[in-house]
Amino acid sequence: MLSARSEVVPFLDHRGQLRQLVKWCTSREPCSVRILTGAPGIGKTRLGVRLCQEVGRRGWLAGLLATTEDTDAVEALAEARTARLVFVDGANHHENVLVAAAQVAAQASPNHPVRIVFTVRSDTQAAGGRGAAWELRNRIDARLGSRLAEVEVIAELDPVARRKLYAGAFRTFADRPAGPVRRQPPPPRLTSPGTRNRSQW
Repeated sequence: MLSARSEVVPFLDHRGQLRQLVKWCTSREPCSVRILTGAPGIGKTRLGVRLCQEVGRRGWLAGLLATTEDTDAVEALAEARTARLVFVDGANHHENVLVAAAQVAAQASPNHPVRIVFTVRSDTQAAGGRGAAWELRNRIDARLGSRLAEVEVIAELDPVARRKLYAGAFRTFADRPAGPVRRQPPPPRLTSPGTRNRSQW
């Protein structure tokens, strides 16, 4: 029931992170990359999904970039004449996803910007003892040929936020009828045939 896909527990925009990411999406840069890192269960995936939903309402093409070798689909996504938000959830070890993301980023323009969000667990250590998020940043920058990626650490909830989240979850569970939790549809895969012409989430 705590799964990001189920969305049973109310979303809490802790420290305005969602608001800041929406502002980042609508900034003037043609292309920019964020790496969200934090402990398992801290809310990285939920934050990424909500960001896709928010910019999707503004007409962006936003969703999940799956691990794929469908070059035609990736090319269609790269050449889409609209703003694009590409969400890569926990894919720091999939080189083909980085290649696809770089292909989309290469087609960014001021009128058709590209934002790419990766999520990485902070407890994962890369070679040489460096954090996985910073190792991923180096790999992304090498693929894109410039330093576009920034690492953003998702902070632990403070006591006030924990109480607020607990109260919201308690009300949700108290009010819902008994029975199995109905899972929400998964994020659309941007390289699937049914999403190639979508203009929003």
